[in-house]
Amino acid sequence: MISVVIPTFRRQTRLRALLGSLANQQTSVPYEVLVVANLPEAGLKKIVESFGPHFRFHETGKLGVNIARNKGLDRARGEIVVLLDDDTFVTDREFLHKIARAHARHPEAIAIGGGYVPKDSLTPIEAAYHWILDHELRATVGERDEARLLRAGNVSLKASQLESHHRFDDRVVFGGSELSLFTRLRSEQNLFLLFDALSVEHRAQVSFFELAKRAFYQGYGKGLAEHDTAPPRPQWNSQLPLEETFRRAHVEQTALFRIAVRTYRRFHSFGYGLGLKDSDLYQASLASKKVIYRRPDLTPTRMLKAFFGGRWRRRLSDAARAHAAALSAALSLR
Repeated sequence: MISVVIPTFRRQTRLRALLGSLANQQTSVPYEVLVVANLPEAGLKKIVESFGPHFRFHETGKLGVNIARNKGLDRARGEIVVLLDDDTFVTDREFLHKIARAHARHPEAIAIGGGYVPKDSLTPIEAAYHWILDHELRATVGERDEARLLRAGNVSLKASQLESHHRFDDRVVFGGSELSLFTRLRSEQNLFLLFDALSVEHRAQVSFFELAKRAFYQGYGKGLAEHDTAPPRPQWNSQLPLEETFRRAHVEQTALFRIAVRTYRRFHSFGYGLGLKDSDLYQASLASKKVIYRRPDLTPTRMLKAFFGGRWRRRLSDAARAHAAALSAALSLR
């Protein structure tokens, strides 16, 4: 059996589309779909169960994508557990069949994942975000499709090889949420594989401010995981030039696209630096409950430091201060 686990939080429209794509799967392998909501949502349980008896609904009562993922892992009954984010869509009607076949052909792999295919209509900011995600993922792929990093928004795990301590860190609410678990699995010499045939459509809606926030926390998560066998920091400047990103993302060379890519790099690098700084405390907290670790918020001061780089301590004009204050308010976590 295959268990599909979908953590969700206030995305009913996109979740309904995803559930519909799973209900139409063509496979001889029995499967169940577990939707795990963070907080109560009116009518969500009824929506999930309307797709059939093998669609089940759970609720955690707490915010945090990893809390939902862990509850799904605990409640899953399948030998293979597929994790999908609620803003994805399965375009291949044989998606689950291909996952089962991939695990049968590669019993040595504990995790097999796929990439993200962007939706048809993208803004320049969304195009930049999708290119960066794809570029970062594929930069970790070596020979024979072996990968050092997979996305928890589209990955399948062998339940029989997961121990009780193989769970996502429920203190990580957003950004880099899968890194601690995948780093631990890699350190134990487990094999990851990435196949293009297992890609899903990513329907994320990303504004400029959302891009900066995601970049900061994804960079921070990678900095925390920079320990022993953690995935390496992306070498942005040594990879494809910006002109190539335009061609691969199929968008015009707009100023907004360039700004989006550079903004992501800046906030990602700043978050990464903070994560490195906190990594020792974070690792100590994993080993002992007496060590208290708290994840930082994207405060106005940190936003200014990331936005203005090394010049952030210099005096700012009134106009620049007003602009920074507005940007800070938009970027702050609620």
